Amino acid sequence: MLCALPVADAENVDDLVDRVLGSDRATDERLLGELEVLLYSIAEHASAVRVLEKILEIKEREFGPDHREVVFALKHLGGTYGSLGDYAKQRDLLERALAIQERTLAIQEREYGRDHVELAGTLMGLGNAYGSLGDYAKKRDLLERAIAILEREYGSENVVVALALGNLANAHGSLGDYAKQRDVLEHVLAILERKFGRDHTTVASTLSDLGDAHGSLGDNAKA
Repeated sequence: MLCALPVADAENVDDLVDRVLGSDRATDERLLGELEVLLYSIAEHASAVRVLEKILEIKEREFGPDHREVVFALKHLGGTYGSLGDYAKQRDLLERALAIQERTLAIQEREYGRDHVELAGTLMGLGNAYGSLGDYAKKRDLLERAIAILEREYGSENVVVALALGNLANAHGSLGDYAKQRDVLEHVLAILERKFGRDHTTVASTLSDLGDAHGSLGDNAKA
């Protein structure tokens, strides 16, 4: 817990981070994660960068440079740089994560074949990485491939499939294809309502996205 940190006399956030990173507990990833959450809660993104860089260093050392944990750390750190307005650094980190995911996909395709369910998560992660870099067409194509695998494995009414479809709908919207976005979201909504009922928070979120799609199409009565 953060209350156990040796920082009782820290005068400011920078001092707090210096003390933690300079202590013998700087390799405790769980503790660093707690510190990161604290920094985000008070909007200290610059200090959070230092903590996230330490977490990335730990994960690269413990898991190797191509592990999925490293991908998560790179994306998280990249997002933090984005919060600071350093989009060039954000892009560099996301491209590093993307390269790892590309290598992971190639390995999985050789090991399992192109349509194995093991590939679905990698395809979705890779698609989201491309989306973060602004390549929404590539995101759409990768998500469509992942969804086809998930539907064969779990059926078209599965919640995992519905959530992936929601992500695909966002890609269509980013590409300006609002009619396709609307159609996919209507399908997602039907699945989620059957699964959770009409009052679930996931249903509410989908309704909000659907309203935005209708608004983009000029159908303000349904927005």
